[in-house]
Amino acid sequence: MTRNRGGRFDGNDARGRIGLPNGSVPRWNRRHELQRLLVERPGVPVDLARSLASRLPWGDLLVVAANPRVDLGIRREAERILVGRIAGLSAGERVNLARRATAAVLGGFLPATQPAVVRAILDNPHLTEDAAIRLASDPRTPPHALAEIGEHRSWAIRRGVRIALTRNPGTPARTALRAARDLPENDLRALSLDGSVPRLVRLGAARWIEAPARPSPSRSSAT
Repeated sequence: MTRNRGGRFDGNDARGRIGLPNGSVPRWNRRHELQRLLVERPGVPVDLARSLASRLPWGDLLVVAANPRVDLGIRREAERILVGRIAGLSAGERVNLARRATAAVLGGFLPATQPAVVRAILDNPHLTEDAAIRLASDPRTPPHALAEIGEHRSWAIRRGVRIALTRNPGTPARTALRAARDLPENDLRALSLDGSVPRLVRLGAARWIEAPARPSPSRSSAT
């Protein structure tokens, strides 16, 4: 990093050292691939990297955000820019980004309302259980999205996600009851006694507790 005599970063001097005219960005540098490569280059001044990152398309920003060799501050800046652009993306672009985004960028999609986006988020390998629980418990998540969670092969078996679905008043009754049915007895008891839980779920939980023999679980109660 280049500093002036006062010890502060000299952006113009740094640009000169990497072949850029002082105070300008040359025509060739508008090409996205070259911009991204420069942003990813070790030792590039942070202020220059951030300036270039702001001009990258979302796909290149995602590459930068997911590259562990890039400075952490630059990766976080790329994620911040991506989150700010989500609303302006087309429907197809939002689905594509939701499927590949880092965990930090996924947070910018919540609450998710489009069915295709919800499915993409649930299939994203970077989605954490905490984020899935937030999606399942958020009252702004629409019923069709909650039903998607309740049917998902990976998340529908998670105990925390299932409890969140049972407690969300927006969850379709069939999805909520299915999520509650094979929960441990302690969880069913807590649901049956909680006045904030939808009445149908409370009644179902109480009935299953009192049943002489509870049905065998049809799926795992993963934690």
